[in-house]
Amino acid sequence: MVENTLIENDSGIEKKYSTGETQPLLVSGHAEVSDLNNDEQKSTDEIANLSSIIQLQKEALDLIPPGDPVRPQRLHCLGLAFQDRYRKTGDTPDLDNAIQSHQESVEMTPEGHSDRSCRLDRLGLAYADRFLRAGEIEDIDNAIQLHEMAINCLQEGHPDRPGILDNLGLAYHDRSQRTGSTKDIAKALSLHQEAVGTTAKGHHDQPRRIHNLGLVYHDRFQKVGDITDIDKAIQMYQEAADLTPKDRVDRSGWLHNLGVAYHDKHQVTGTMADLDRAIQLHQESLKSTPEGHLDRPRRIDSLGLAYGNRYERMGALADLDEAIRLHEEAVDLTLEGHPDRARRLESLGLGHADRYRRIGKVADLNKAIHLHQEAVDTTPVGHPDRPGRLENLGLAHQARFQESKAAKSLDIAIQLHQEGVRATLPDNPNLPRRLNSLGRVYQERFQQRRALEDLSKAIQLYTEAVKAIPEGHPARSDILHNLGIGHRDMYQTTGNPEDLEKAIHRCQDAMDHHSSPTLDRVRPGKTLLALLVEAKCWPLAYKAARTAVSLAPLLTPRSLENSDKQHLLTEVVGLASDAAAVALMAEAPTYDAIQLLEVGRGIITGSLNDMRGDISDVRQKSPELADEYLQLRSQLDTPADSTFLFDELNSEAGLMRQFDQRYEAGQKLERTIQAIRALPGLDRFLMAPSEAELTAAAVPGPIVIINDFAAASFAPLRRPQSRSSSNQPIIIGCILVRMAMGYDCKANTRLIAVNSNPSWSLASNLVDSNWPPGQVSHTCSGLPYPRLI
Repeated sequence: MVENTLIENDSGIEKKYSTGETQPLLVSGHAEVSDLNNDEQKSTDEIANLSSIIQLQKEALDLIPPGDPVRPQRLHCLGLAFQDRYRKTGDTPDLDNAIQSHQESVEMTPEGHSDRSCRLDRLGLAYADRFLRAGEIEDIDNAIQLHEMAINCLQEGHPDRPGILDNLGLAYHDRSQRTGSTKDIAKALSLHQEAVGTTAKGHHDQPRRIHNLGLVYHDRFQKVGDITDIDKAIQMYQEAADLTPKDRVDRSGWLHNLGVAYHDKHQVTGTMADLDRAIQLHQESLKSTPEGHLDRPRRIDSLGLAYGNRYERMGALADLDEAIRLHEEAVDLTLEGHPDRARRLESLGLGHADRYRRIGKVADLNKAIHLHQEAVDTTPVGHPDRPGRLENLGLAHQARFQESKAAKSLDIAIQLHQEGVRATLPDNPNLPRRLNSLGRVYQERFQQRRALEDLSKAIQLYTEAVKAIPEGHPARSDILHNLGIGHRDMYQTTGNPEDLEKAIHRCQDAMDHHSSPTLDRVRPGKTLLALLVEAKCWPLAYKAARTAVSLAPLLTPRSLENSDKQHLLTEVVGLASDAAAVALMAEAPTYDAIQLLEVGRGIITGSLNDMRGDISDVRQKSPELADEYLQLRSQLDTPADSTFLFDELNSEAGLMRQFDQRYEAGQKLERTIQAIRALPGLDRFLMAPSEAELTAAAVPGPIVIINDFAAASFAPLRRPQSRSSSNQPIIIGCILVRMAMGYDCKANTRLIAVNSNPSWSLASNLVDSNWPPGQVSHTCSGLPYPRLI
């Protein structure tokens, strides 16, 4: 079965409510509420000042008789103060008091009063805040009703109208996130477009309203998957950030959501530049978010998701450890009962599940199951995030089955995946992934119980997933591969050649899917190669082998630590050897087989001891590029923590900064190497040797290449067409022998071979093939002949 770690594409987007024109002091919403700077002491002082204001307002209110016309305004101001303090402290009693004060103010304000729309709007904002905190649908319904009443109080062109339109749009948007209603999204989009269109250029609320329009495009992208929506969201967020002074705390919220948008775009396109941009923006946003800020846990969680995704793509364990650390911090900062707690528990569960798959500690798996179960238990039925959380819990139980072989875990996994698929709408962009996950667990059960109906069900689900996923989606290769494995298992069970043909085609499609991660293309390449060898389709097998080997070097970016490279290289062990033997079976030129071996050897040894070559030619043609190459090489040669001072090593954030710098250095080194290869005569810098270079290397004496291939029994004996033509190779079973230039095979050359299969005699094979007696030295190993590879 193909393992595929799931990262749910749901990073809490922040929302911003407009205040209208009459009360510029307070900015309502569940994000920041005033333009505080990032000084924690100043924030603490303002909370103390708010508490003093609340006390004074309450004392003043006690002096006003019930029927006094001033009382509604005093109640309104008291509600604003409670609401403002809530947004700084998160204390729910303040929010309840705000709603009560605003409610009394509205009830005492007659129809037609000039302040009625403002007071209705503020009461609506308080209900929206409580919905975002407690998740009760009744609160957001009340908020929508109150904002609509406020709008109806105003004529077209009223200066308060754009702000209330903006707040009403956000309320519809919030309800759609809970219910999944596309009608609410369409309504929100229309309202925000009107709000932006009627806001004067340069108005102090223009960035917020542009940003909020981006929110709706972003949410529609998450529900529908149209890439144009996420591009529009990015454009809106960026414009809002550009229009907002850097010292305003609002800007950190714009940057956070811009980072979420780039992360979400990466999830669809697979473009690493989008993920790199997301991490940069999340770091910048978090840096400008003070300790104790209500949105800090969300921003920590989002940065953790981005690091977790980079681990999935690049394989650096440091990224995964940092993701887990960040998710733990976010969970610790999130109160029980908070509507975002389930999302953060889910994120942390995903991190532990990934670490279990990487390291194999059962404690991580148990922790993942516990966290995912808690996330599911705190997510109500009908919530749009529940299907994804059921899927993650199902994947964790499937991993437990693989660990313990307890059939009960497999049955639980199927039940959870089935429930998740049933709760997913047909047009949901996550449906293909959930169908794929359900198919994998059915195929797992087939391998356990050998019930053909389980395998048929798996193939059916994979087929549905392939039909539902867009052509360019990065996850398409994984689903195609699983479908290919399903048909392979069916062929091996029933012997139906149609299933073998389908398996070959699906694995070919998976390997050729260029927008998928490299590992998700290498794996089907290996499966395809095995299928074609079994079918003895040597020309196609050779073509597949070349493609798979060409992908393998991309698995280990230069920025990775050696331990990370070693883990990833387990995926390609033996690939080059198999590819070389297949090349010979396809009667390809011997150089092609040797080149495949050289590429493979470069993957294994070069990935761990890379870039040590002579750069004198580079220095002659470009001293600047040579110096840049050496500086970056030295930076990447240094272990990740060896240059840190003791106090820096005790700082997890400081250590992660070094890993980020190492990643950036690796990206820059790749660009430097490409620039070097563009220089005249250096197009093969750090690449496998050419045929001419291999031939020249053989001049001092024979080169003997030992190649072990699992299908060695198929390998033919290939010998020189002319025994005086020592440039021709000799292939004996699974042994490649490269003859030296200028050597007379009959008179001067002894063949040195290592026989890796004691069941057949290499010497007798040579004799049977009419090789002259005395020209074969049959040995196991260790002879002091030169150039034995």
